[in-house]
Amino acid sequence: KVLKWFRGEYATKTEARQELGVNIIITDDVWYEYLKLFACFLQQAGYAGMLVLIDELVNIYKIPNAITRQYEKLFAMDGVKLNFTPEALDTIVDKAIEYKLGARGLRAIVETVMIDAMFDIPSTADKEFDVTADYVRAKLQQSHYELNSQS
Repeated sequence: KVLKWFRGEYATKTEARQELGVNIIITDDVWYEYLKLFACFLQQAGYAGMLVLIDELVNIYKIPNAITRQYEKLFAMDGVKLNFTPEALDTIVDKAIEYKLGARGLRAIVETVMIDAMFDIPSTADKEFDVTADYVRAKLQQSHYELNSQS
């Protein structure tokens, strides 16, 4: 199946996601952002360097209890597809690093960012919601997290 993906034999990303059993397809335009995000996660886990095979990246991303996966499932129950952009995840991780919050703090930041959307989005006609870096910054600023100019 992976060879089929590499050869470009899937007609749509949806078809590829379903057959490969993944939630997101990392395309040429965002792969570097995801790689930087994974490197940041590994650095926070205490690794000084990084040597990761593509197959391992897929496994890391498919961690079933990831906080973003939990929100994706919650939104899916209301028929809404939730997408976190790599830049949004990077902004969340940067804020957790800045405050030295660790995994629990990361969860708290995601909850702060998502609280309004949890109540607002399901009652709208929207069937897809993208969490972008700008959205994350706006919600953190609204909740009085101090944002520096680099976040």
